[in-house]
Amino acid sequence: MLAQLYLEGLSRGDFEPVFRALLGETAPLSAGSITRLKEEWQGEFEAWRTRRPDTHRYLYLWVDGIYLDAGREEEPPIRSGALLTVVGLNEQGEKELLAMVAGYRESTESWAGVRRDLRERGLNRPLVPD
Repeated sequence: MLAQLYLEGLSRGDFEPVFRALLGETAPLSAGSITRLKEEWQGEFEAWRTRRPDTHRYLYLWVDGIYLDAGREEEPPIRSGALLTVVGLNEQGEKELLAMVAGYRESTESWAGVRRDLRERGLNRPLVPD
């Protein structure tokens, strides 16, 4: 849940009241501990985002854009941003999240950037043609 709060864009000042509500008023939280958590999560995300997917062969890839406007109160909902996701089915039959990138809608340009990044990191074409 802490990572979810970070991904939703809560600032350091927003974290403490949320943590206190969840963990109680005596929870040992400080601005420094929240900053350290955010830095740790950013490092983990960066390591995941730049890992090489060429250690597996993928049978199939699913690609989709996820719109994160749930809960917004604007009418009509704003649909300019999408979370572009790529999931691969590896040779062991396991699904693996290969990419998760913020993009502008599901534009050709945004998807081209995701494909280029995966290719540069070593992703091979799936074994089952699309």
